[in-house]
Amino acid sequence: MAVSKKGKRKLRVGERLYFWYVREDPDYQCARVLTILSQDGHFGVHYPLEPIGQTQMVVVMNREFPAYSEAWDGRWRRFRCPIHVPVGGIGPGVARCIIDWCRTTNQDLLEVDYQGRVVRA
Repeated sequence: MAVSKKGKRKLRVGERLYFWYVREDPDYQCARVLTILSQDGHFGVHYPLEPIGQTQMVVVMNREFPAYSEAWDGRWRRFRCPIHVPVGGIGPGVARCIIDWCRTTNQDLLEVDYQGRVVRA
């Protein structure tokens, strides 16, 4: 499934094209969320820009997340994420760090619930 490009910024990582944008999202307990999608729609994450509780997390929306792609059951999952947004704000460097972290992280993941509490160790 292709991704609409309207209102999104492009980011090329290796040979792959991604789109990222920041928006207000009432589904989260914070005001703004960074969304990153691959052009083919196989990779998709939300990254709330303010920690939820005391936890910075990434919400994985698609199968393409190496740490658990074989166990994918179609549900969005949240994982504690060590990446923090710099004081200067959000930019392509932060989006690239999140993409790299998602593509290479395969151990020591903590799954959390919507409030940032650990649900699986």
